[in-house]
Amino acid sequence: RKRLVDLLTAWQHVRDALPGAQLLLAGEARDQTRTQLLDLLRPADRSSVQFAGRLDDAGLVAAYSRAWVTVVPAVHEALGLVTLESLACGTPVAGADSGATPELLGRPGTGTLFAPGDPAALAAAVVRAVDLSQQPETREVCRSAALDRAWPRIIEQVERISAAVIGW
Repeated sequence: RKRLVDLLTAWQHVRDALPGAQLLLAGEARDQTRTQLLDLLRPADRSSVQFAGRLDDAGLVAAYSRAWVTVVPAVHEALGLVTLESLACGTPVAGADSGATPELLGRPGTGTLFAPGDPAALAAAVVRAVDLSQQPETREVCRSAALDRAWPRIIEQVERISAAVIGW
């Protein structure tokens, strides 16, 4: 569902372009799932992948904040919470061109999109997003884009639309 197979399939191409790249996978995974995912990798790339398990809020903030890029390969990501959380921490996103992700990454400088289910396109998007992450303004651009989706702004928009419809 989250398309980790696509990410792990693309990982060797990311490592070819960025040999020192490290991948941190957050969330619970059974040992069998971890083994199956690692088996998708070349032996030399297996040590570049870590499974963090379930992270609490502080752990997620720390992980997003120290990452160069957050990768969201999921298709039909309706709400895009991972994308918003990453942007709020100032980290650009490489995300599937599906669901809410294209709208959330609509502001230039917030990330890159790739065709869902295309590991080569995913790898290229990650490399482009890493380049983007090295720009001095990227962290502020990402944070600002996330603020556009903060509850106070959403409430203002709903109130404004409601007032126009109702004629307040």
